[in-house]
Amino acid sequence: ALLCAQEVAVIGIVVALVTLVCAWFTGADSTGIGPRIAAGATGAVMATLFLAAAPLIFQFFGPQAVHGTAQSPDVVVTDLLAPLVATPMTGPSWLTQPSSLTQWSGPAADMTAFIGLPLLLIAAAATWRRRTDPMVRSVATAAIVLLILSLGPHLHVNGATTAIPLPGILLTHLPLLPEHLSIAIAMGVAFLAAHAAEIWFIGQRRLGIPHVLALLLLLTLTPHLPLHAEADTTPAYFASSVPHDAGTILVLPFADVTSTSAADLWQARADFVFAMPEGYAICRATDGTAISGPPPSTLRRVFDGIRDTGQPPVLSAAERLSLRFDLRNHGLRTIVLGPAPHREVYAAFATSLAGSAGNDVDGVTVWTF
Repeated sequence: ALLCAQEVAVIGIVVALVTLVCAWFTGADSTGIGPRIAAGATGAVMATLFLAAAPLIFQFFGPQAVHGTAQSPDVVVTDLLAPLVATPMTGPSWLTQPSSLTQWSGPAADMTAFIGLPLLLIAAAATWRRRTDPMVRSVATAAIVLLILSLGPHLHVNGATTAIPLPGILLTHLPLLPEHLSIAIAMGVAFLAAHAAEIWFIGQRRLGIPHVLALLLLLTLTPHLPLHAEADTTPAYFASSVPHDAGTILVLPFADVTSTSAADLWQARADFVFAMPEGYAICRATDGTAISGPPPSTLRRVFDGIRDTGQPPVLSAAERLSLRFDLRNHGLRTIVLGPAPHREVYAAFATSLAGSAGNDVDGVTVWTF
């Protein structure tokens, strides 16, 4: 949530600066706009500090504070083709290009830049038609600036990272995912499309070409059906059977990637009454920099191996000693195994760690030691 807030802040700053520049270039009353923007920004900052002071202090000064950028600045960026090419996450099946999901950098869920050529042309036409309107001019300029910033520090074309530097290189030291700025671009395009509708439809009493074009435009924006959804399969144990003094629990499968992140949901369903030595999150490495998932350890390597290979780990005496140290270091006395591929392998290894078989409780198997 704080990462999103930082992106919203960048969007707000860009829009404010563009508004002032447009007002200055057109000779508008920039002296009146400036104080209004300053007053609004001051109110927003004060409200943010009041509501988010505690989490902000913990984020920047707490024991798990991360220094430097949280993600590589050249990964979660907008590809040059992304506004024009629909993906299964952003457009109808007859327009989508599934290959783009494997070609473009960044996770599929972050590919939010698709707008479509028809809507872009309509927004451009509306901007030209109402180019004397200060609001239209400011919104169109801000959308273009945000699009350029969302491209990241270097130009990406159909998945290939070029050496061409872009203005986004100035933002590489901020905890920012450039691709997420594209959400604001869609808002600006929607505003311009509304102006286009006002131009072409107001006063129209008969169905005509503009109405047909509008219908075709809506078809290009139809979401990919059926909408993707997953059932909540949280075992009943986490809702009703976790002791309130459980302390730290090793939940299996080990959560550190998307495919094993169910443990994070299970912990939330239990109202966070227990801690975990794992999690699909950006965490702090031993040197204070960001790392995806918990820091490397024998504990993580062993269970990642089961997840990836489905084979029981073969450990040396030194590795078993290191694993025991990890368990003691986290204060682990309980292992909980939920539904998972290779469940029998997880169960056998957990039994070897605990020294006894686990107990089946409300959809999970529990070991205590």
